[in-house]
Parts: sequence; C-alpha cells; structure tokens
Amino acid sequence: PRSGIMTSPVDAFVAMEDVSQAASAVAALTQQIMHGGAEAANVRREYARIGKKCIEMLKVAPIGIKENFFANLVWLLDPNEGAADPCFPFLAEHLFAAVVTEYRALQGNTDAEATRLRGNLINYMSNLVVYTGRKAVGPRFEELHVIDLFKPAMLSGDLKENSVSAAMLIANVIGHREDSAELITHAIPQVAGVVKAAVAQQMFGGRSWNPKGACEALCNVAIADANKKAMDGAGIVELMITALKVKWQDRPAVKSLGLRYFSDAKALMCKVLWNMTFLRPLHDVPDILSTLEAVAAEADPVGSEASRKAAQGVLFAIRKGQQPQQAPEPEAEKEKESPSSAPAVAQDDENKKAAQMKKASSAISFWRKKSDKPEAAAPPAPAAAAPPLGHIMISYNWTYQPHALQLRDYLRQAGWPIWIDVEQMSASTLESMAKAVEDSSAVLLLFAAEYKESEACRTEGEYAYQCRKRIVPVKVQSDYRPDGWLGALLGSKLYFDISRRGTPQATDAMTNLLKELDTSLRGQSSATRGAAPVSAVAASSQGGDQVNKLLSRISELEARLAGGPASSVPAGGNINQAIEVLDARLARIEALLTTIAANT
Repeated sequence: PRSGIMTSPVDAFVAMEDVSQAASAVAALTQQIMHGGAEAANVRREYARIGKKCIEMLKVAPIGIKENFFANLVWLLDPNEGAADPCFPFLAEHLFAAVVTEYRALQGNTDAEATRLRGNLINYMSNLVVYTGRKAVGPRFEELHVIDLFKPAMLSGDLKENSVSAAMLIANVIGHREDSAELITHAIPQVAGVVKAAVAQQMFGGRSWNPKGACEALCNVAIADANKKAMDGAGIVELMITALKVKWQDRPAVKSLGLRYFSDAKALMCKVLWNMTFLRPLHDVPDILSTLEAVAAEADPVGSEASRKAAQGVLFAIRKGQQPQQAPEPEAEKEKESPSSAPAVAQDDENKKAAQMKKASSAISFWRKKSDKPEAAAPPAPAAAAPPLGHIMISYNWTYQPHALQLRDYLRQAGWPIWIDVEQMSASTLESMAKAVEDSSAVLLLFAAEYKESEACRTEGEYAYQCRKRIVPVKVQSDYRPDGWLGALLGSKLYFDISRRGTPQATDAMTNLLKELDTSLRGQSSATRGAAPVSAVAASSQGGDQVNKLLSRISELEARLAGGPASSVPAGGNINQAIEVLDARLARIEALLTTIAANT
C-alpha cells in the first residue's frame, strides 16, 4: 500500500496509455535514479509500480519500442539498484516469461530489427540470470526449455545473434552440472574471449566488455570436474593470472562501475583458480604464487575481503597440494565408516550387499532363538589403551548454518566437544580449518548442493579424507543426491537426514547420530553413557558363559554394521541387566538392517 507518496513523475508514467510516451517516460525515470538526489529516492520507492507498468506495456508495444521497456526492467533488477525491493521476485518472473515469449515470437524473422532485438533479448536474459541467481531461474529454465531455445545462437557463432551472450547465459545456468560438459565445451572459448577482450581493452563480439560477468560464468563452469580439462586446454589458468595482474583501478570504467565491481571480479578470478587446483597442482605455473600473494595482501587497491580470502584459499590449496598425500583407504576401511541411516550413493554391487544382509540376518536369527549350540566365541584380544578423543568437527556450507548450529547444541549437551567455525576461527581461516581437521575424532560433513559447489567446502572435505579422518555424512538438503567429487568422497557411506528441521524424523536422525558417535568413538551406547557397564555377567552366574559369548558376538556384529570398533565387554553386573542390554543391541541391529533394506 502506498502512503505519503506525493504526486510525481511516477504517477504520470503509470497513468500513461500511449506506448511511445511511456517508453520515453521510463527512460527518464531511470536516468533520474542514476543521477541521485532527493527525487531519486522518491522514485526508488516506486520500483514495483514502475516495473509492473513496464510489464503491462510489453504486451502491446511494437518491436522497436519493446526494447526500451526490456532494458529499463533489467536495469531495475540490477542488485545495485532495485533488487532489494520486495517486488523483485514478481518483476523477475514476469520479465523472464516476457523475454522467452518475445524471443520465440521472433524466431525465423530475418528482419534486421528483429535480429537486433533477438540478440539483445539474449543479453537481457543473461543479465537477469546473473542478477537473480541461477537457482532462482533454474526450474523455470527446465520448464520452458530455455537452454534449447538459446543453444542454436551460441553454436552459430553469429555475432548478430549475440552468440557470446548466449554462451555466458548457458554457462551461468548449467555450467556447474557434471552432465553439461559436451555443451559447455562450446561456451568456454567464447566466455574466455570476453575476459581477454576486457584485459586488452578491445572489442569482442561487436562490443566492449568488462570482466565480471564472464568471470562469474567461468567460475560456475569450473565447479564441474567434467569441465576442468577443457578449461585447462583453453588456457583459463594463465588467463586468470593475467587478469589478476591488471591494474583495474586505472581503467576508465572504474568511474562508472566503481572499485567494488572489479574487486568482485578479482574474487571470481581467484575462485576459478581455486577450482582448477582440484584438477592439477598449480605451483609450477609462472607468476601464480606472487600474483596471488599480491591479491591476498591488504595493500591491493582493488582488494576486498572476498578477493583476499579467495586468494588465500588458492594459496592454501596449492601449498597443501605439494605435500605428499596418503594413499586412499582400502574398501574394507571405507566400509567400516558407514555410520548411519541411509546410503549417500547407491552401492554398485547389489549382490554383494544382499549377501552381507543375508549373513547378518542369519546371525540375528541364530541369537534370537538362543540356540543350544552357539558357535564358540574367539577369546577377546587384550584391549589396547584408547587414544584420547578429539573434538567433533562440523563441516558445512553457510546456507545451512541453522542446521549446523542445532546439531552443535544437541551434541554439546550430550557431552561431545564440538568445533565449528563460527566460534573458533582465527585470523588465518584455512589454517584454523586444517588444524581443526587434524585434531578431530570425526568430521560431520553436512552435505548439500551448496557444499559440493563451494571451493572452501571441497578443500575442507578433501583435506579430512587426506588426513584419513572418520567422515560422517549428514544430509541437510532434502532433494539432493551427491555427485561429482562429493559423490566419490562419500561413496557408499550411510547418512543421517536432518534436512527437515523440527520434524520427528530429524530429531530421530540426531538421536541416532549421537548413538553412533557414542558407539563407534567411545565404545558405549547412549543408554549406558555415564552409568556403570552392565554388558556382561559374572562367569559364575547361571548361563553367564553363554550370555558373555553372545554379547561378544553381538558387539562384533553391531560394529560391522555401524562402521566402528567393537564395544568392550567388561565383567560385572547380573544376567537380567545383560539380557536387557543384549535385547537393545539386537533391536538396533535390526533397525540398521531395515534401513539398509529400504535403501537397497
């Protein structure tokens, strides 16, 4: 609802019915905002009305005038201008639909004006994707087959059809996907050409460019391992180093775009390099270390916290990559780290899993029947002194910080020491992370699409693997299935699903996670934590020998299913208490088997 808004040029514009007059009026309004002042503030408060009027005019304007409304609508959606307005999602959605509708209508039209507008529409859509974020428009792209709509323009290489903007659009929307490599291979040279032109201050594709948009597209493309070889072959690493060395503060564009624009571009360049460190070591690339150290320094005139942190991240990845890495764990060891309630990635050998389940089920049936002829239990090996427990590290992407904090509070109340970045980071963020991994007993990896796509999260997760730490997957995005490097890292491990916070399912998952940590790391169940052990009975008790053997076998079976060491079986207690504990353990093993069966 409007309140306290004086009669203004906006009121006049909204009341206009003549399309030509409205096109001139909206251009004047945007110019007024650009020039600033008191009247500009009044106009800014009217973004919603201006945008809705532009959408209305698009439906009736002829081709030559439509472009004016498109251009001003896109400008209104620039994050530096009107994106904070509550009407932003409404305008973005309607502009998106209008661009697609108009582009389809112009297909096959060889008229010069139609060709020009078609090329500009691709540019507007490309900007819209950058402003709103690919996650916001991704579902609509799928629904309307937008990639198929703009793909011919990219593949044509026709500058009139704005093939360069089409390449940037497609790279921004699907470049991060592991299954998009074949198409993205065609986009990489065109997007790289934009950065080269910006560095050399030359025209490319019939226009001049600044680097940020293209670097954003390359950063998205670099997320997918499937694209990295093509990027390396196109000389992207060397191009990013060259671009980082440019003194952007001396460029004329700084006056109109500001230093912030170029500091953001530098951060994106560093993130491209960071992603490329996952393909190969970059320490021998000429000038890379000195260039990154300069960006990481406070003295960088175009620097920002984002660009400095990104540069520090690349330096960390390069230097850690030079250190000898431990060999991957054998499959048997990986299987011992399967601690939870559902598989992260389906196991390929279903026959092997079925055989394991059948064997485990038979063991349970055997003990449930309390056979008179139990197998002789091997004498327990002398218990080695347990090493002191380290903390539990929570590794997560900040999008899911509420899940991480809730998990921290829950586990801390149960007596576990927790390391989480919001509490214990020092000035050297990555070095703090490295030490946290090294000193941990286990790393809870809260996986989601954002985790997979984050350079920092990947560095964290892979370093935990390199240090051979127990990695416990915790699902925080309900509709996500890990792929790429994250899918390979998690393998066939089982996970705890806490994605739906506040639900009974999430509460149960946290309870099961706590039990798993207690059992696998402390060698005790949550039910008996803090109480005197009652897991065995004295040999002199009636049936004591048989129950002791049974408990030892159950402990071993439980450990094999849960992925941890077998719990110790101390002497003491009475037979009734032992049977209660045994029954609880059998129930837990049955629950594990049920979960495995449900996800097979």
